Amino acid sequence: MFIDEIHQRFPDSSLLAQMIAENSVHGLVMMDAQGYCRYANKAWLDMSGYTLEEFAARPLHDLVHHHHPDRRALPMESCP
Repeated sequence: MFIDEIHQRFPDSSLLAQMIAENSVHGLVMMDAQGYCRYANKAWLDMSGYTLEEFAARPLHDLVHHHHPDRRALPMESCP
């Protein structure tokens, strides 16, 4: 589809972005400055096993985070 056709069909680009995110097979998540999940698509929820309500209740880092080789949790500031 050419770009002008896309603009005609989706004059509101936020609607297009939402449709892409919701239909993606890749997990997508957005956090606020405090690390709380403000958006997660179905693929992310399916992969994680959590609900959006569970993600919104506490910082994402508390549920999904990286570890040192000895299994100690990395601080949120150090996570990739």
